[in-house]
Amino acid sequence: MGLDNKSKHKSDIFFSLVILIVVITVFIVVVPTKTISNNVEVAYTDTETYYEKEPYEVQEAYQEQEPYQDVEYFTDTVPVQVSVPYQDIEYYYQSYDAGSGMYYSYVPTGCYCTSTRYMYDADGVYGALCVQINCRLSRTVTNYRTEIQYQSVQKERPVTKYLTVTKYRNVTQYRDVPKTREVMKTRMESQPVEVNWLFGFKTPYELHLPFVSGD
Repeated sequence: MGLDNKSKHKSDIFFSLVILIVVITVFIVVVPTKTISNNVEVAYTDTETYYEKEPYEVQEAYQEQEPYQDVEYFTDTVPVQVSVPYQDIEYYYQSYDAGSGMYYSYVPTGCYCTSTRYMYDADGVYGALCVQINCRLSRTVTNYRTEIQYQSVQKERPVTKYLTVTKYRNVTQYRDVPKTREVMKTRMESQPVEVNWLFGFKTPYELHLPFVSGD
């Protein structure tokens, strides 16, 4: 009886020591923690600038050929009828009378007797004597003839000309306009994390012992 009690007592003491060792081991090895820094991806909201093409109207200058009517002067050669003077020989007849009681003793060359009279000549011979002659004479006269000559004359005609004019038109152009928007981004941040001081697994609690320090 006494031996059984002793054995039982020893067993209880041994069991208690084992339990105590386990508890001490757990308390020293498993329970203590330390704080370390851990890089964690953290989401945050940021303002981002971006550019959009925005249309706007501007006036653009351009040149255009605009027609207009004008008068053009030019020199032309045209035929013209003109009277041209020239010198010519004109023939005519002139009558001459010998005079009262006179007669022509001979008829000059180019003349002929147009009237005779019976009378005594200078020798006292009675017969038909020439008392009037008609002579063919000539003289220089100025005559005119029509000729075709060519003259330069100034003329005018309507023409279409072109004038370069500057005009304006509305055109659409585009420019980059800065705008902002909220975007979600991520960044790596260093955060303190409680881990087991020996094995490094994370713990939801903090228990620092004097002999445990963080990295």
